[in-house]
Amino acid sequence: MAADGAVRTLHRALDVLSCLAAERGPLGPSEISRRTGIDRATVYRMLQSLSVRKLAIASQQAGRYVLGPGLLALAEGVPDNQIQDLAVPHLERLRDLSGESAVLSVLSQNRCTHISVEPSRHRVRWNAEIGASVPLYAGAAGKAILAFMPASELERAYAEAHMPSYGHLADAARQQARAEIPLIRETGYAVAVQELSADATGIAAPVFDRSRAPVASLGICGPTSRFTGPELERAKNALLRAASALSAQLGYDAQ
Repeated sequence: MAADGAVRTLHRALDVLSCLAAERGPLGPSEISRRTGIDRATVYRMLQSLSVRKLAIASQQAGRYVLGPGLLALAEGVPDNQIQDLAVPHLERLRDLSGESAVLSVLSQNRCTHISVEPSRHRVRWNAEIGASVPLYAGAAGKAILAFMPASELERAYAEAHMPSYGHLADAARQQARAEIPLIRETGYAVAVQELSADATGIAAPVFDRSRAPVASLGICGPTSRFTGPELERAKNALLRAASALSAQLGYDAQ
């Protein structure tokens, strides 16, 4: 009977984790109970136990939970689409709070590649092309990653990431990125004003994995005529919170 009870408990714990995995946003015990058929009190106890091993963690929304970084240790790393799935709720909130487009970009072969975007609802907006790849030194999304790369990798990133469309401006962009790195490291975010587009301003913050490596960035971008001054400042605070939360979900420990 004891063995049967242990197996039943394991199955229920897996049901709770599967429920969290199937949901893009955080869930509370009552919602999980309705979806799994497990009574609420049992769900709550399981969430507490799963939290000890960081298999599930409390989200920024009080009383709600998401999958935790402890799962990464079991899986030997993050699946390719995991960061994208985890980022969606953050992108949606950033889009709604700022009114501008929010984008997830990842580090790929010393370049910055956009893999997910929640577009602004404004008719005039900045549009990220999914799959578009640019050098790390060009634009806020790439510079947010570049600034936190090990010194041994910085020069290779500058040398290998070419951008033919920049032409003679490429060297100036590299020099500007070099000059901005100390400030980006100090503030935790990068800003780009009309670097990749004539009327676009972007702001981005790095996302770290459990090895403390910068693997991605969350960014917000909009027309310079609208996304500036107070709007940019408000977006910055939300962006830093979102990047920190996503890093924690990937197993990053700032301590």
